[in-house]
Amino acid sequence: MEKPDEEARFGPAARGMTREYAEGLRDHKLAVFKDFQRIIPRLEEVFPENAIVVRPHPTENHGMYRNIADRCQRVYVTNDGNVVPWLTVAKAVIHNGVPPVLKPMSPERLPSVIGQASKKPMITDFIGCPTG
Repeated sequence: MEKPDEEARFGPAARGMTREYAEGLRDHKLAVFKDFQRIIPRLEEVFPENAIVVRPHPTENHGMYRNIADRCQRVYVTNDGNVVPWLTVAKAVIHNGVPPVLKPMSPERLPSVIGQASKKPMITDFIGCPTG
C-alpha cells in the first residue's frame, strides 16, 4: 500500500491501461473483495443448516478467507480439485462475474448471484443474463 503522499504503483497486469482505468479497476476489485469479506460470515448466520465453501481464485491470497473461516463454524476455504464436482453439489453460487464453467449448469439446479460492490446483487441465469 502506498503512503498518502505517494502515487499508486501498478504491476504488469496494468500494462496498456490508463492510470484512471487502472485505479478504477483496483478500487472496484477492492470494494468487491471487502463485500465478500462481509457477506461470508453473514451467509453462515442466515443459512444455519448449510456449510459455506469458499473457493478463492487461485491467484488470490487465501489467508484472508482462512482468517474469516477461523471465526466461523461452517465456513471452509479450499481449492482442492476441479471446481465442477463442487458445483454439482452446491445449492447456490455467489461470484464476481460469470465463470464459463457455470454455463452448462441449469439455473433451476444452481442459482447464481453476482457480487457487485455498492450495487444491488444481480441474479443471473446460467448464461449470465440478468433475470431480475
